[in-house]
Amino acid sequence: MVDFTVFIVIASATDDFSPRPGSTLWVDDFSFSGWVGVNEFATDNSVSVYPNPSSTTTNFEVSDNNAFEIVVYDMTGREIKRENIISNKVSIDSYTMAPGVYTYSILTKENEVLSRGKFNVSE
Repeated sequence: MVDFTVFIVIASATDDFSPRPGSTLWVDDFSFSGWVGVNEFATDNSVSVYPNPSSTTTNFEVSDNNAFEIVVYDMTGREIKRENIISNKVSIDSYTMAPGVYTYSILTKENEVLSRGKFNVSE
Protein backbone atom coordinates (compact mmCIF):
# COMPACT_ATOMS: atom_id res chain seq x y z
CA MET A 1 0.00 0.00 0.00
CA VAL A 2 1.29 3.46 -0.91
CA ASP A 3 0.16 6.48 1.09
CA PHE A 4 0.32 9.97 -0.33
CA THR A 5 -0.03 13.28 1.42
CA VAL A 6 -0.87 16.43 -0.51
CA PHE A 7 -0.33 19.82 1.06
CA ILE A 8 -1.84 22.67 -0.96
CA VAL A 9 -1.04 26.25 -0.02
CA ILE A 10 -2.94 29.17 -1.48
CA ALA A 11 -1.65 32.52 -0.29
CA SER A 12 -2.02 36.12 -1.35
CA ALA A 13 1.60 36.84 -0.43
CA THR A 14 4.26 35.77 -2.91
CA ASP A 15 7.17 35.51 -0.48
CA ASP A 16 7.64 33.18 2.52
CA PHE A 17 3.93 32.17 2.54
CA SER A 18 3.09 34.87 5.08
CA PRO A 19 -0.24 36.65 4.61
CA ARG A 20 -0.02 40.43 4.40
CA PRO A 21 -2.68 42.63 6.02
CA GLY A 22 -4.82 44.24 3.37
CA SER A 23 -3.69 41.91 0.60
CA THR A 24 -6.26 40.31 -1.68
CA LEU A 25 -6.36 36.87 -3.20
CA TRP A 26 -8.51 36.33 -6.27
CA VAL A 27 -9.16 32.75 -7.35
CA ASP A 28 -10.74 32.35 -10.73
CA ASP A 29 -10.58 28.58 -10.93
CA PHE A 30 -9.20 25.84 -8.72
CA SER A 31 -9.34 22.10 -9.08
CA PHE A 32 -7.68 19.13 -7.50
CA SER A 33 -7.67 15.69 -8.96
CA GLY A 34 -6.87 12.86 -6.60
CA TRP A 35 -8.25 10.75 -3.82
CA VAL A 36 -9.93 11.99 -0.70
CA GLY A 37 -11.32 10.04 2.22
CA VAL A 38 -10.23 7.30 4.55
CA ASN A 39 -8.55 4.09 3.43
CA GLU A 40 -10.76 1.14 4.24
CA PHE A 41 -8.93 -1.80 5.72
CA ALA A 42 -9.44 -5.32 4.52
CA THR A 43 -10.43 -7.88 7.10
CA ASP A 44 -7.29 -9.24 8.70
CA ASN A 45 -7.53 -12.72 10.20
CA SER A 46 -4.11 -12.45 11.87
CA VAL A 47 -5.57 -10.23 14.64
CA SER A 48 -8.48 -11.15 16.91
CA VAL A 49 -10.26 -8.20 18.52
CA TYR A 50 -12.73 -8.92 21.31
CA PRO A 51 -15.18 -7.94 22.59
CA ASN A 52 -16.06 -5.67 19.73
CA PRO A 53 -17.69 -3.32 20.54
CA SER A 54 -16.44 -2.86 24.07
CA SER A 55 -17.10 -0.36 26.83
CA THR A 56 -14.41 -1.46 29.29
CA THR A 57 -11.42 -3.33 27.82
CA THR A 58 -10.65 -4.31 24.23
CA ASN A 59 -8.35 -7.30 23.77
CA PHE A 60 -6.09 -7.98 20.80
CA GLU A 61 -4.48 -11.33 19.99
CA VAL A 62 -1.93 -11.29 17.18
CA SER A 63 -0.74 -14.42 15.38
CA ASP A 64 2.47 -12.81 14.02
CA ASN A 65 5.41 -13.33 16.39
CA ASN A 66 7.06 -10.13 15.11
CA ALA A 67 4.29 -7.97 16.62
CA PHE A 68 5.85 -5.47 19.03
CA GLU A 69 3.26 -2.77 19.74
CA ILE A 70 -0.20 -1.52 18.90
CA VAL A 71 -1.01 2.08 18.05
CA VAL A 72 -4.64 3.23 18.30
CA TYR A 73 -5.98 6.23 16.36
CA ASP A 74 -9.25 8.13 16.46
CA MET A 75 -11.10 8.83 13.20
CA THR A 76 -9.20 12.09 12.68
CA GLY A 77 -5.94 10.12 12.60
CA ARG A 78 -4.76 11.38 15.98
CA GLU A 79 -2.80 8.81 18.00
CA ILE A 80 -4.79 7.89 21.13
CA LYS A 81 -2.82 5.01 22.68
CA ARG A 82 0.38 3.06 22.17
CA GLU A 83 0.94 -0.21 24.04
CA ASN A 84 3.54 -2.99 23.88
CA ILE A 85 2.37 -6.44 22.82
CA ILE A 86 3.50 -9.17 25.21
CA SER A 87 3.16 -12.85 24.28
CA ASN A 88 1.11 -11.86 21.21
CA LYS A 89 -1.56 -10.21 23.40
CA VAL A 90 -2.45 -6.70 24.50
CA SER A 91 -5.45 -5.10 26.23
CA ILE A 92 -6.56 -1.51 25.76
CA ASP A 93 -8.61 0.31 28.42
CA SER A 94 -11.48 1.40 26.21
CA TYR A 95 -13.43 2.88 29.13
CA THR A 96 -11.09 5.90 28.89
CA MET A 97 -12.06 6.46 25.24
CA ALA A 98 -15.09 8.24 23.82
CA PRO A 99 -17.66 6.00 22.10
CA GLY A 100 -16.95 5.60 18.40
CA VAL A 101 -14.87 3.83 15.78
CA TYR A 102 -11.09 3.60 16.17
CA THR A 103 -8.37 2.22 13.94
CA TYR A 104 -5.25 0.38 14.99
CA SER A 105 -1.89 -0.57 13.55
CA ILE A 106 0.19 -3.52 14.72
CA LEU A 107 3.89 -2.65 14.42
CA THR A 108 7.20 -4.50 14.54
CA LYS A 109 10.21 -3.24 16.53
CA GLU A 110 11.35 -1.58 13.30
CA ASN A 111 8.01 0.32 13.02
CA GLU A 112 6.86 -1.73 10.04
CA VAL A 113 3.09 -2.17 9.86
CA LEU A 114 2.08 -5.82 10.15
CA SER A 115 -1.64 -5.29 10.30
CA ARG A 116 -4.34 -2.63 10.42
CA GLY A 117 -7.95 -2.76 11.43
CA LYS A 118 -10.90 -1.14 13.18
CA PHE A 119 -12.74 -1.62 16.42
CA ASN A 120 -15.67 0.03 18.18
CA VAL A 121 -16.01 1.54 21.65
CA SER A 122 -19.54 1.70 23.05
CA GLU A 123 -21.03 3.55 25.98
